[in-house]
Formats: sequence, structure tokens, C-alpha cells
Amino acid sequence: MLYGTEACPVTSRHKQSLDFSVTRVFFMKILCTKSNDIVLECQNFFGFLSVSHRIATRTARFLYRFICSENILCNVFKRQALCHKSEVNVG
Repeated sequence: MLYGTEACPVTSRHKQSLDFSVTRVFFMKILCTKSNDIVLECQNFFGFLSVSHRIATRTARFLYRFICSENILCNVFKRQALCHKSEVNVG
């Protein structure tokens, strides 16, 4: 489901939509509950990161590898990658 999200820009609306889908399908249906508190507690207990946080982490890791690459083509776009990396804000 997250394949390629690190290399393509993903809007906050799309991230919210993916978060909603995962919450509804994987947690509310499996746990047979409609309570957001129960879902959040189960996500914390199982160490499940939200989709938007996973996308931000994957993007930061992708940009770090892209910037550190010795590839000539990567070096051409290095400045744009550095600008985008500062926007991601994930350590």
C-alpha cells in the first residue's frame, strides 16, 4: 500500500484518507469496535505507527539515501532533495 510513497509527493488529504482506511479496515473491523479510544490504545499497545508517520519516515530515509548517493543523476537533483528533506521534519 505504501509502495512508492517515499518518492512521490503525497498530500495531507491523501495521508488522512490512508489513515482512515487503515483504521477502519484493520482495527475497527478486526476488533469489532467503533471507539477511537480503543483503536488508539490497541495501536499503541502493538506499536503500530500511523500511515502518515510511516510515509514521513520512509520519505526522510529515501531522501537521505538520495542525497548521500554518488550517482551523477542524483547529484543533479541534490539541491531539490535537500529542500524537500527539510520540509519532511522527521529525524
